[in-house]
This record gives sequence, C-alpha cells and structure tokens, in this order.
Amino acid sequence: MRIIGILILVGCWNLSAGLLRAQVAFESSDIPLITIQTFQPQIFDEPRIQAHMKVIDQPDQSNHPDDPGNEYDGLIEIELRGASSQFFPKKGYRLETILLNGQNNNVPLLGMPAENDWILHGPFSDKSLIRNALTYTIGRDLGHWAPRTRFCELIINGDYLGVYVLMEKIKVDKNRVDIQKMGPNDLTGEALTGGYILKIDKDNFFNEYAWTGLYGTDFLWEYPEEDEVKVQQQDYIQAFFNDFETALQSRSFDHPEEGYMPFIDRRSFIDFMLVNELGKNVDGYRISTFMYKTADQDGGKLHMGPLWDFNLAFGNADYCIQGNPEGWVLNFNQACPQDGWLINPWYDRLLSDPTYLQATIERWEELRKGALSTARLLDLVDELVAEIGDAPKRNFERWPVLGTYVWPNYFVGQTYADEIKYLKDWIRARLTWIDINLPQIASQVNGDASGLIVEIGPNPVQDQLDFYLRMEIGGSIRFELTDMQGRMAGGFELERPGGLISRYSWKGISELAAGVYSYRLIINQLELKRGKLLKY
Repeated sequence: MRIIGILILVGCWNLSAGLLRAQVAFESSDIPLITIQTFQPQIFDEPRIQAHMKVIDQPDQSNHPDDPGNEYDGLIEIELRGASSQFFPKKGYRLETILLNGQNNNVPLLGMPAENDWILHGPFSDKSLIRNALTYTIGRDLGHWAPRTRFCELIINGDYLGVYVLMEKIKVDKNRVDIQKMGPNDLTGEALTGGYILKIDKDNFFNEYAWTGLYGTDFLWEYPEEDEVKVQQQDYIQAFFNDFETALQSRSFDHPEEGYMPFIDRRSFIDFMLVNELGKNVDGYRISTFMYKTADQDGGKLHMGPLWDFNLAFGNADYCIQGNPEGWVLNFNQACPQDGWLINPWYDRLLSDPTYLQATIERWEELRKGALSTARLLDLVDELVAEIGDAPKRNFERWPVLGTYVWPNYFVGQTYADEIKYLKDWIRARLTWIDINLPQIASQVNGDASGLIVEIGPNPVQDQLDFYLRMEIGGSIRFELTDMQGRMAGGFELERPGGLISRYSWKGISELAAGVYSYRLIINQLELKRGKLLKY
C-alpha cells in the first residue's frame, strides 16, 4: 500500500512538473535572499553534495543576487529532504554549513543561534506559505522549543525557486533540544539514561525502524543517529518505552506512582495534543512526530515534541479526517483505517484518566486567554504575511498553482489573499469547535455514545471488583451477578453523570462464596456486557 501510494505521487508530479513551473525574471527582494551554486548538476537525497551559498540580508535595502553574502558566504553540503514532498516540483533541502576542510562550521543565520544544520522548507501544497512558521511560533509561545524560522527567496544555479522557509533542524544543542548529549561510551549508569530523541515516522531506505512498541507503533532513531546507537542504548530506551506502555495498559494506569505519571512530562504531552488538534494536523501523532527523553539527573521523563511538519494542517488536507474545522485528529484511525501509519492509543488511554483530562481542559482554558486567543492567532497570521511582503507574487509566478488543486488541498483559492482569508476563517471556526467539544473529547475518541466498559477485573477475583468505564450521555448503571443455577447472588446500581471517565470499586464480591458466577452489565436498560467471574 505504501509503495503504491508513492508510485501514484511520482506519476502525478512527474506528469505535472512541467505544467507547474515557469521561469521568473528575478531582480530583487525585500526579504532575505539565498543563492546556492552547486559543484554538480543534480542534488540528491543522499549523498549530500558540496555547494557555495550566499545569504543576503541588507536591512532597509533590497537584496540582489549579485550582492555580497553579508550573512553567510561559504561552503555547504546539501541534499533533498522530505518523504512524499520530494515528489513535488518545488523541493525541500537540508544543508550543513562547512569549512574548507569539510568540518562543521557553526554560524548564526538571519538572527538564529549559531549552528551548522539547517532546513530550507519549500511550501508547495501549502499555498499560504506560512503554516509551518505559524505552528512553530505557537509552540514557542506555549513555552517549548520549536524551530525558529525566517522567510527567504531562493535561487539555485541561477534558477529562481520562490519563497522558502529557512529553519532550524531538530537536534541536540543548547539552543535547540537542550538535553544531555550522549557519547559512544555512555553505556552504563546515569550516562545511559539520556538524552534521547525518537520519532514516529515513515521509514525509508536510509532509516529503518528501531523497534516496535507494545501498541504496535514503530519507532525511529533521531539521536543518537541510527548508525551510532550502541546495543546498550537501544536496550535501555526500548525497555523504558516498554515499561511506560505497560504502565499505560495496566488497571492502575492512573495511579500517580504506579501508573504512567513517573514516565512522562504531562505538560508537554498536553500541549503537543492541543497544538495538533488546533491545527487538525492530518499527520499528527502518527508521522513526523518527535519525542525526547531527558537524563535521569534532569527528570528522566519522556517529552512530546518538538513540533514538526504542519504544512498539511489548518484545513489544508482533503483526505481521511479532512480539512473541515470539526472533528478530532485522534479519530484518524476510525476515519482512515486503511492508512499504513495509524495513531497509537496513548492519548485515548491518557484522556480516560479524569485527572489528565481535567488538566487538559484547564490548560486549554488558560491558553485561550493568551497564546491561543483568537486575537493572538489572527494577529500572528497577519505578522507572518507582512514578513513575507510581496514575495508571494513572484513565488506564484514561478509556481502558478493558485486556483488549482494541488494534492491534497481541501480548499483552492483563486488568489493569495483568498488563501489567507480561508486560513483565518478556518482558525476562528476551529477554536470555537474545540471550545465547545473539548470537555467531551474523552468520550468522543474513546467509544460510542451510549457507554463503553474499558475493563472489569480482576478475574479471578477475591475481595474487590474494579470497573473502568466511560459514559457520554450519563444515566443508570446496573451490575448483576447470578450463580450457576441462575439465582441472583449480588450486584449494585448507581447513577453517573455524562462525560465521566471513572473507576468504581465494588467490594460486595467479598461477601460471596467461592465459585463461578455469571454477570451482566446494564447501562440505561441496555445490556452492554456479560460474562463469567471466578470468585476464590
């Protein structure tokens, strides 16, 4: 299925590439200009090739291709980047700034801290050009590191390629993912505990899955790099994830010490979910999903993030969960079960913990008064559009796709102004929908409308029977036990309000004689579950 999808993309874009590009007589830009001259005719996805790059940014002046590179003027190594996006006519690139001897050359670029690893993101299907920059700014506003960005215009080998986003690559660095660095000899004790960066993503020819988790999720290495990971490091981090997922699956998963809480940084998990749901990111949780574990001396917990790859978010995707502003990304599996990359049930389980759910609701309410207020988000869109200036005009002359369907556009605007208006209207509608529906998110992603039993146990049972249940509409719950002759042996009735995820313990089982019993669970006069229990 994955191979077929890629072949379809290749065919579509090879067929259309000539129709979706035009030469532009570029003269100058009021935003930063990057020119690259390669020493070979073609840029590959592995291996990187060497090239010369100039970064030109003259305040209060226009930038011209012949101007000196006042921000950078030196060597780089460059390669293609992305998965399906590599088949777009407008490519994305990864580059490293290097010295004459090939060693890393850490330099600050366009106001961003010094480093040598950079990304040139070429928005193509995102006709607003700003969705990634918008998302990363939101992430930083929420208090997390997310890649810094600067808009620029790009020329490679004399060919004007339009508007690009220069941004930081995700990596361990004091100014990026600030966790403990690991070396090849960090194989025991405290040194073995971190830091690590993992991701959930598509595999490729150069990066195979590291392991498969207990929920069937495939994990990939980001740091240390796959070819540098030692057996002890692989065993340690896999055991950590297995312990986390085992705790999440357990009946005491919501216990503050015996459950999931010792393993995760709850704020990062909540904020990661809220941003993915805000953008209704079709790739959310299942691909382009990063997470990192700190060393035990720094807390030793798993953090979700950094945020990455939101070009199909904010109403831009026309498949599966689609671009309308209603619905949860967490329901992707139900909307698109045939997809090769599904969402694991971490969040479904976390949201079934009333404490976690309440913390999520309170965090949303807090953010809606500040970083995620409607006014702040709409102002942010305006700020980013103002930063690009008139560059979109040249970009869409080079790539004449306005008014044209580009996979997988949900909305097709006739003008750039149409695209920005759609984005702002979509954000307004999405915020309103989440405001109304977030208190019910657990029931909306965890089951049907009438009620769902998560678990009844233990079985065999001695002195206490525990029920984990969710009810959206509220109402009556009745549990009946009969002996093997069909005689009523015990049970209980109670009322529960709607939307409650709860644990209920029944100790009446301790009063019954040892033996086998039949049970029925009835919610609002509807039998939802029946079975047998062994009392000892």
